[in-house]
Amino acid sequence: MPIESWLISPALNTAGLENVVCSFDYRTYGDSIGLDVLITDAFDGDVKTVDWHFIKHIPKQQITPWENTQDITLPVVSDTLYIALRYQGSGEQHQQMSIDQFRVDTMAQVSVPLVDDAQHITALHVYPNPVNETTMAFFVHPRAGWVNLTVYDIQGRALRTMLEQVMPAGHLVVPIGTILQAHRMNSLKPGVFVCRLTTESGSSAVKVIVY
Repeated sequence: MPIESWLISPALNTAGLENVVCSFDYRTYGDSIGLDVLITDAFDGDVKTVDWHFIKHIPKQQITPWENTQDITLPVVSDTLYIALRYQGSGEQHQQMSIDQFRVDTMAQVSVPLVDDAQHITALHVYPNPVNETTMAFFVHPRAGWVNLTVYDIQGRALRTMLEQVMPAGHLVVPIGTILQAHRMNSLKPGVFVCRLTTESGSSAVKVIVY
């Protein structure tokens, strides 16, 4: 029967960060189900009781040389982050996966400095991220006025405008998940994008992941 092995990072302090980027080298021997990268903001020592958030699957392989995952972007949703690697073996003998050169980099939050909450917007937040049908973009709009919320590719090309109209002051929520998922079915390819909020009071941007 399939077996699991877990490698879990210490608690990472992610206060004030937008994203964390990790990468590592890996090598497999023997048939397996593959390797999953997961995250959580709370870990009590028991992997079965944690609400894990799936990030990436590295499919099964036979004997391979060392390979690198390239950068894997991990969304930050609280002040603490745990990164987990879950290896799933098929249960056969002579299976092994080696991990080396595990690297973690941080990405500071992109936002307009807040001088006066009465005059400036708060930073844009997107959750959950990676995007699914329930993903929302939310921010505080200090006064009524024009609002534009647009998704761009990493080259800066506008892909989809989520909102472009005069909006009232207050805590605003935009259901971008259903829009992006529908757009993905038509032409949007999986990848990393930038969701940018522009208002008369300032601007803010967040990187989003679409699978």
